[in-house]
Amino acid sequence: INSDQILIVINTVICTNVMQMFIRRTKTGKALRAIAQDSEGAMLVGINPYKMSQISFILCSLIACTAGLFVSFRYVAPTQGGLLSFKALTVVIVGGLGNFIGGIIAGIILGCVEALASMILGGFWSNAIVFIALTIILAMKPKGILGG
Repeated sequence: INSDQILIVINTVICTNVMQMFIRRTKTGKALRAIAQDSEGAMLVGINPYKMSQISFILCSLIACTAGLFVSFRYVAPTQGGLLSFKALTVVIVGGLGNFIGGIIAGIILGCVEALASMILGGFWSNAIVFIALTIILAMKPKGILGG
């Protein structure tokens, strides 16, 4: 484990906690959750869906920029986006849509599965094993490991 990896883990924990506190404790975060759950009901109580979608886009862009920054610590290649997007989608689905803690748990589980598959079967098969694990988990728990 090198200093870059420690920095990535520390910043991931900080960013996750800040985002969760923002979504759970601020008025804007509650409005974002209201729009996500029932947009018509949220509009009836005066929440502007266009403003909330702009805020959501900005937050998602900031998270993506932060993730891209930390991925660039390891390596940068023009073709890396597809595989990383697949792994991110897998973590979100396995963890449960909208579940921060489920995403963290799913990321750790899928990282361990991928590392074990790479060690036992070789690096070529590790991505296939992640896809098989996604299929098995979705067959057993369609809403993810902690639900969504």
